[in-house]
Amino acid sequence: MEGLTILVVDDDPVVLHLLTQRLLNAHYEITTATNGSEAASQIQQKRFDVIITDMVMPGDIGGIELIDIAKEQDSETEVILITAHSSINTAVSAMKKGATDYLEKPINFEELFLRLDKISEIRSLLKMPVTYEKQWKLPKLQLPKPSKA
Repeated sequence: MEGLTILVVDDDPVVLHLLTQRLLNAHYEITTATNGSEAASQIQQKRFDVIITDMVMPGDIGGIELIDIAKEQDSETEVILITAHSSINTAVSAMKKGATDYLEKPINFEELFLRLDKISEIRSLLKMPVTYEKQWKLPKLQLPKPSKA
């Protein structure tokens, strides 16, 4: 699915390049950041539909902190965390903070694209106006009058 604006954040240049190229090839609009501080600055300047971020990065701002920053700026931004340091506790913590999803490195791109398609589909459905009456021109239901026996 096309049309999503995505911020990709990772301090590993190889992972950042690989993610960026795969997403660009799938026709997504991509912005990149190499650390949490740079990502926070990008989030303040531009609205993103999705943020794909490494969980553990050098500095004061990691993936968990980016969830808070992103949701404070726009509660509809979806955040997908990626990490090589996975555990049940960190996954639960990320989801409680508002992460949409959690993926382990090495990244399974088929899984990532399925999640992005799902996000795109949900956003499309939420934008559709609810006009069933006009669209289908349903007749009014008339109940039969009770007979006098």
